[in-house]
Amino acid sequence: MEYNGLSIKEKDVYGSQEITLNYNRDELKDSKKVFVHYGTNDWQNVSEVEMQKTPNGYEAKISIPGDASKFNFAFRDENLYWDNNEGNNFEFDVQSEIQYFAKDFLLKYT
Repeated sequence: MEYNGLSIKEKDVYGSQEITLNYNRDELKDSKKVFVHYGTNDWQNVSEVEMQKTPNGYEAKISIPGDASKFNFAFRDENLYWDNNEGNNFEFDVQSEIQYFAKDFLLKYT
C-alpha cells in the first residue's frame, strides 16, 4: 500500500498482524527523529513509537490489534512539529483476520 510518501510493505492490513510503516515525506525530511503517533478505530488505544532512520526515510513495525477496523496515524518530530495530513490525519482500513478451516481444526493466517 502506498500513498504520497507513506507506504506499508504488506499488500493488505489485517487484524492481529505486524505491519511495516514507511515515512518519506517532505514535511519532516530535515528532522533528527520522527515518531509515529497511532491508534485504531477512531483513535482508540493510542500509542507512539520512534521510527528508525533508513536510506528511504523512516520505518516502524507496528502490531495491529485483532479487533481493529481502522488504523489511524500521524507523525511528529523531536520539536513537536506534526505531519498530520493538514489536520485530517492518515487512515488505512484494516481487514478482518483471515481464517481457514482444515480438517478438524482452525488455522489462522494473519
